[in-house]
Amino acid sequence: MAGRPWLDYPSVQVGLRGALVSGAVLTAYHLVNNLANLAARPQALLSACLLPALGLVYGWAGALATRRSGRLPTGLGAGAVAGFAGSVIGFATLMLITALFLNVVRQNTLLLQDFARSGSSSLERFVFEDALGGGAFMLVWGTVLGGACGVVGGWFARLRARSSRR
Repeated sequence: MAGRPWLDYPSVQVGLRGALVSGAVLTAYHLVNNLANLAARPQALLSACLLPALGLVYGWAGALATRRSGRLPTGLGAGAVAGFAGSVIGFATLMLITALFLNVVRQNTLLLQDFARSGSSSLERFVFEDALGGGAFMLVWGTVLGGACGVVGGWFARLRARSSRR
């Protein structure tokens, strides 16, 4: 590809596919978490399922990239690309959901409880600051988690390749 040689790397190709999947997972999570007025227990269950789901996606990206290249660092790169780009997609959809559905988000019971504890003077400001903080957190930790899970997925792909040769 003339002009875009970085797209020739398996870590980027697979990582961007993983980003689409993880972005879809994050978008679904943000839709349910912000628009469904969940009680504390279902909300905790939803949040507890997010990390393993993302870990599987990032591990899959690492395994696929490592299998293509035969090198473990490719799995790290694919997982990190999937984590970062997927987090960007998730962050963008979180801000979009927050802006478009602010009236619905304002009625979220758990959010109102957090607002009451925060001492903030404006609910709208609190909602957007909460979304910005969560998005910034996910950009950093999504990349780190993606890289770590990509290495683990790549390691499993190498183990599987070695055992299938025997």
